Amino acid sequence: ENSGLSIYPNPSHGIGKINYEVKTRGVVKLDLYNLLGEHIATLLNEIQDAGSKVHSFSVNDLENISGIYLLKLTVDGNTTTQKLIVSE
Repeated sequence: ENSGLSIYPNPSHGIGKINYEVKTRGVVKLDLYNLLGEHIATLLNEIQDAGSKVHSFSVNDLENISGIYLLKLTVDGNTTTQKLIVSE
């Protein structure tokens, strides 16, 4: 189970931090989707221990990145989604 997903800053210029909580050790995955549900990028995919986490991200290497996206956090099959706004 996971909770406390937050993105800062949001709106972002393509660089920011994602804060989240991992309740029990497991596989943590952060995926970025557009509003059509198309997968844009995997920002993180690794095993993490329990605790409060901060993941720095940059999506500036993606072309035409300005827009609204969904950031999906999955920890051992449990998913939380939050909107991410990127403006150049």
